[in-house]
Amino acid sequence: MSVVIEKLHSYKIPELGINFVNRVFEIEQVFKQILNMEISWIHVIYGPWGCGKSEFFKALTYAIYGFENIIAMYIDLTENEFTKAIQVPEINLRKFIQEVIGNLGSTFSIIIKLYSFIKSIFDKFQLKGRKILIIIDEITKSLDYYRLSIRDFVSSLDKKIHEIVEEFKLDKIFPILITSDLTAIEKFNKEQGKSLSVLMMWHLPKNDYFKLLDKLKCPIDLYEILWKLTGGCPRITIDLKLKYLWNIEYWLSNVINNVREVIETYCRFFEKSIVDVIKKELTPNPDEIAFKPISKIFLENNILIRLKPKHARLSTIENDSWVGEYYAWQIPTYMYVVKAISDKDSLDITYKDVIEQI
Repeated sequence: MSVVIEKLHSYKIPELGINFVNRVFEIEQVFKQILNMEISWIHVIYGPWGCGKSEFFKALTYAIYGFENIIAMYIDLTENEFTKAIQVPEINLRKFIQEVIGNLGSTFSIIIKLYSFIKSIFDKFQLKGRKILIIIDEITKSLDYYRLSIRDFVSSLDKKIHEIVEEFKLDKIFPILITSDLTAIEKFNKEQGKSLSVLMMWHLPKNDYFKLLDKLKCPIDLYEILWKLTGGCPRITIDLKLKYLWNIEYWLSNVINNVREVIETYCRFFEKSIVDVIKKELTPNPDEIAFKPISKIFLENNILIRLKPKHARLSTIENDSWVGEYYAWQIPTYMYVVKAISDKDSLDITYKDVIEQI
């Protein structure tokens, strides 16, 4: 474990050229809840948009490279170029996988043509007796492409992984399917226990978030306000540096506009008045708003998120007003925006209205 953690922290994030920040708890949970399982199993990973799911699992493939009993590969279905879509630390294996995928047609085909994919690698590399960790990012891209239902996909994949393990004398196969599609998560949740588990990641804890701010050379006077606004979200923080040049007002104005547009769309679609929706459906309490009709569009637009029980989390989640028992705002800013709208009884709110809520 200490070797894996050390290697994780030496991994450099390509986009930023900085070393990976912490996630020790997540590594421990991956070993405990995934790699130590006694049978091949499918795991679906979700979490708030930008919490670091993709970067963590890219770093994980790097951190466990060199262990003789495990082969890990990360495949990004949002990336069209094979050379960028596939993360495998072993160069020869990476090049061969790129060639195999090219023969299969596209990255989308990997999970559908898993037998052919594993057979090609097995014939070239020694896989007997080893664990295979196949991390597929944004799995719903492939399901949409092939028009597969989640139920049929899970049933088929479960059958395939056990057949492949037996035929090729592997130790186990662990497909890890990452998604930010909360509508898909609701469907995956219904398949839990049959051959699949759904696990949740979260943002960085406060101390680790401040380490990220250090690495990003954030002005020190912004640390506390960024924590209160982002709740430790790495992706939003990186965007604040690269896209907004630490201009919080500009970023927050865009967030306000986004929430406003979502509410206006909801009102138009269901022919409801904005005033009635504000008075009857908007509340800053995430557990309470989850039972209001507007919650569905908030979930679909990555504003609200359903929480998993503690035993099904890869991350710790700190108690706060924006985090309920069953639901949470994806970042605290959404709670402040909703509260400002409710207090003003209007969608016409400003940066200052939101900051006053903190």
